[in-house]
Amino acid sequence: MQDDDEEEEEDEGSLEEDELENAEGDEESPQAKGALKKVTFDLSDESEGEEMEDILGGKRAEIPETKSSFEKRQEKMAEKIQQLEKTSLGEKPWQLMGEVSAQTRPENSLLAEDVLFDQAARVAPAVTEETTLALEDIIKQRIRDQAWDDVVRKEKPKEEVFEYKKRLTLDHEKSKLSLAEVYEQEYLKQTQQKTEEEENPAHVEIQKLMDSLFLKLDALSNFHFTPKPPVPEVKVVSNLPSITMEEVAPVSASSSTLLAPEEIKEKNRAGDILGDSEKTATDKKRERRKKKLTKRLKLQEKERRQKLREANKMGEKKKATKAEVAENLKKVTKRGKAVLLKDEGKDKALRSSQAFFTQLQDQVKSQIKGAKDQSAKKKKQKEVSAQVTLREEQKMSSIKVECVIDERSSIGEGPVWEEKDGTLLFVDITGQRISRWNPETKQTESMTTERCVGAVVPRRSGGYVMAEGTRFAAVDWEKKTSTTIAHVDGDKPNNRFNDGKVDPAGRFFAGTMALEVRPAVLERKQGSLYTLHSDHTVVKHFDQVDISNGLDWSTDHKIFYYIDSLSFMVEAFDYDIQTGSICNRRRVYALEEDEGIPDGMCIDSEGKLWVACYNGGRVVRIDPQTGTRMQTVKLPVDKTTSCCFGGRDYSDLYVTSAYKGMDQDYLAKQPQTGCVFRITGLGVKGIPPNAFAG
Repeated sequence: MQDDDEEEEEDEGSLEEDELENAEGDEESPQAKGALKKVTFDLSDESEGEEMEDILGGKRAEIPETKSSFEKRQEKMAEKIQQLEKTSLGEKPWQLMGEVSAQTRPENSLLAEDVLFDQAARVAPAVTEETTLALEDIIKQRIRDQAWDDVVRKEKPKEEVFEYKKRLTLDHEKSKLSLAEVYEQEYLKQTQQKTEEEENPAHVEIQKLMDSLFLKLDALSNFHFTPKPPVPEVKVVSNLPSITMEEVAPVSASSSTLLAPEEIKEKNRAGDILGDSEKTATDKKRERRKKKLTKRLKLQEKERRQKLREANKMGEKKKATKAEVAENLKKVTKRGKAVLLKDEGKDKALRSSQAFFTQLQDQVKSQIKGAKDQSAKKKKQKEVSAQVTLREEQKMSSIKVECVIDERSSIGEGPVWEEKDGTLLFVDITGQRISRWNPETKQTESMTTERCVGAVVPRRSGGYVMAEGTRFAAVDWEKKTSTTIAHVDGDKPNNRFNDGKVDPAGRFFAGTMALEVRPAVLERKQGSLYTLHSDHTVVKHFDQVDISNGLDWSTDHKIFYYIDSLSFMVEAFDYDIQTGSICNRRRVYALEEDEGIPDGMCIDSEGKLWVACYNGGRVVRIDPQTGTRMQTVKLPVDKTTSCCFGGRDYSDLYVTSAYKGMDQDYLAKQPQTGCVFRITGLGVKGIPPNAFAG
């Protein structure tokens, strides 16, 4: 029994040793780690430097060296670094390869991935007491205003729109058309595909009666009678894209914020502005040549001034000879700027009484002769002035003023003679009407416009071009329609065109102004002068204009004449016929107080200007070279607005007038105001007008 107990103790000891060895051999096993963590030893000073396995007595002989904990950590770190380097240098998965297309990644591999993308969304407001109160105030206000957002219930209409038009109306009257005419109308309907349905005559008659009744009721309900508004006959054909037509701007947005950049500021004709890094070699050379040219011109001007200063200095130092003085004196005397006094011996001493009386007698004779010469000179001047006055009276007696169009215009303006048809074209600005008068038949044909029309001119390709409201538009006279070409003054909705004319190169010059409160009373400095080129581009020359009015060009096409009415003068500009540009603004003629306000203007074949004077009742002829008035022709009305030459040989002067702003008493005194007049017997002729080239 004792031997058996000893054997069991030995077996238990060997088992404990095996467990320790297994724990030491496999440090990474959980059991070994638990065993090592549970065993703690109190090492004394004598056992310092000894290893744990020596103390436990279980060190195996086959392990040659023992690594410290630091070395083990270094080995693990090296293995980890090696693994990371291998991963970074190895082939990357497609998720980490940046932008990947479907061809470079496995099929259907994107289905298992969570795709990240940016989404711009407004951050939800923080709910505070202030936001809650503000929201409640909005809700209460909408309840007070009864502004509900409920969907309005829709009901299916029982009958289609305009169903009554499709109903047949029986006509019991006998047709006045022949069988051939009936067949002709049916054939035209089939070939022309006429889909427009005819209106019921009864409905048309009812509508006219209702309009007449409502017009009378409106007149009774107003303090002052309001005339019937003109019915627009012009059909505006818009050539804008449908997306532009359907665009709806908010009511709070101003028209200036809706303008395109090209409408706010004109595009630079020289091209886009480039930075130093954007310029090509050609641009840099061009800029360098321009700088050198400017520098060369400045240097030449400086040298010229230096030479002038030196010449003046040399002239001051150099003394004139006796011959030069005599020559200069002779030239001055010949021009009449000086009188050469002769020595008659008056200063000499008289040595005898005979010499004294002889000199006295000569002086008396010379005085008598001078008095006779002066009297004869005055008499001759009177005869000459009487002859001039007689010629002017004879000339004025041959002048005849007659009213040719007795149909009144609210503000007649812009007369133009149309040589092709031999007709006179003019507009009624506030009456919104374009008229064409035939002097042979004495008939006037008109068409109405949507807004105030300031000018209308012939077009080389046929038809006309008008300046209406704040737009240039092409006019089809046969169809009575207009098509927009371009708009101006987009930031000034209360502006309108006032007068215009075509230059010798076929460009349409026209100016704008603010709408008048009453005649010649308006917001100042709101107008501008524009040019419509043949390619339908618009150029703005200048602004700060009160009332843009008469304009014309000199016979040599080098000077542009212009009138801003409230400046009370006629101005001139240097004009370039190649580009249509104007510069060097200057005054030509200032009107006197009794002449009124300068309005429309034209030029005759002699290069003299004819200006219609508003509130002056006259047309004056001006010499632009001397700035003097040459002739005045008075008319039986005060409100003369514009003038132009016309007729077969352009010897007749047509003058328009206005009646706007005049009361009944004034109209009774001047019953022909607002009509068109013709002046004949002037003795001068005009020049044919120009047509728009676009």
